[in-house]
Amino acid sequence: MSQLHKDCNPTQAVYRSLLDAMSHPAKSYNVPCESWDSLLDAIADTLMDHEVSFAVHPEAPSFWEEQIFQRSKAKVADWENADFCFVAGPDSEGEVLNAKRGRPEFPHEGATILYVLHDPPPGQPVTISGPGLKAKGAPEQNLFTLNEWAALKEIQQDFPLGVDAFVLLNPNQVAALPRSTRIELEDTPCT
Repeated sequence: MSQLHKDCNPTQAVYRSLLDAMSHPAKSYNVPCESWDSLLDAIADTLMDHEVSFAVHPEAPSFWEEQIFQRSKAKVADWENADFCFVAGPDSEGEVLNAKRGRPEFPHEGATILYVLHDPPPGQPVTISGPGLKAKGAPEQNLFTLNEWAALKEIQQDFPLGVDAFVLLNPNQVAALPRSTRIELEDTPCT
């Protein structure tokens, strides 16, 4: 852990790790989450409060909604209007396409999608490029199914509109895919 992280309060240290992850797409970073019961709790406590809303994917564990509410006091919303959307695993089964993407005058209003993975899926024929990446290439590790990569590619084509994604790699690592990341799938170049 860097000296900066040691000198921060717990939520500041978590936030710094999330910023590091956003700055280097698809690279995993350790999150100092020892002050919480889980990485999910640490991130909900750090990013969310009573002024934002969230939705939990129908396939996620049923206790997540209560756990996230207790930690953040955020409002439960439907998927299309939620500021934060939680997914168990590497695939939202197409629901990510329904997440809000912001408006031209307020692109930051796009949702943040949080995927909780226990095991990353097998590698996919994906190439990413954009800010924070030295060169176009395969992600450091695979984060999504091929269908999810394709959905995220579709969403991110209208940059600066889109969604930001965090992938919680239990127990204490996170990777990110900001909306500025360009995605190419084998035989389907970015436009």
